[in-house]
Amino acid sequence: MLSGPGPGPKGSPSGGPLAGGPGQDPPPPPMARIVPWRIAPPPLVAQRLAAVASAPLEVVDEPGPTSFVLQPREAGEEPQGDRASDRAGAGGGARRQGAGRVKVMLGNSHMCSCPGARRARRRAGPAAEPCLHIVYVLIKLCGIDADEPLLWQLALVDAELDKVSAGRLRVVAGADV
Repeated sequence: MLSGPGPGPKGSPSGGPLAGGPGQDPPPPPMARIVPWRIAPPPLVAQRLAAVASAPLEVVDEPGPTSFVLQPREAGEEPQGDRASDRAGAGGGARRQGAGRVKVMLGNSHMCSCPGARRARRRAGPAAEPCLHIVYVLIKLCGIDADEPLLWQLALVDAELDKVSAGRLRVVAGADV
């Protein structure tokens, strides 16, 4: 039995195993939030929420679990759906390679390749307000409710990204084919 300060098994004060034992690396520090948590949504996010409902966007690729490529839908075009199998067939990105496409990445600092988001990041850095594309991904693809505080955060830590990814799985599983 290991001896150590505290009542927990194996000598840890919290009851868990000791970190950094022989041959073990200490656990990594939790990811720090690079911008403070926001209590309420700013007015610009509310405006973008309203715009998401009528945004003529479609997902054409998902390079990673928190990375999405969007492009505008043509007038009168039906949405392709949110499932990868729906996007893989004809009518996806083949007809308009790169036309108006943007890449959205969610993470410790959300990023979008649209010109407005790039200008905002140059001015405000990681404190730039999320563009329509980021709000679209969070609402439509990740299933975040409009009143969920994660929606108006400028950055997410690992546990929050896990929650967003879990929401994405529910959205894909519930999609109509």
